[in-house]
Amino acid sequence: TVLRAVEPQVQAHIAVILYNLSNNSADRRAAVAAANGIPALVGLLAEGVPEVQREAADTLRVLTIGSQQLCTDLAAAGGLPPLAAMLRTADMDSKKRAGLLRDSLLKHGGRGVRAAMESAKVI
Repeated sequence: TVLRAVEPQVQAHIAVILYNLSNNSADRRAAVAAANGIPALVGLLAEGVPEVQREAADTLRVLTIGSQQLCTDLAAAGGLPPLAAMLRTADMDSKKRAGLLRDSLLKHGGRGVRAAMESAKVI
């Protein structure tokens, strides 16, 4: 994706912009998701740059709030293995933000997402 072609600092800023657009607006969350925002953010989560991962995790958490379908989309896009890795990191801020995303997925994702999270060792 285009996001992978830019510097990590720019990736983090883009994630923050998407967070700000999506926060407290179901319509804007739906628009970001419809524009393939979840797979793009999952790609950033998998990049391994802690600042980028933290911002991507926060944005994914906001995007998936209240939507079982978007939680499923996150799992289908490959978001659970990098989330599991973030939960095991030594970086406490990354671990905290990953924990918030994990908790949100458990709350909003339903049984299928929970099963996928167990399989990916997220829980």
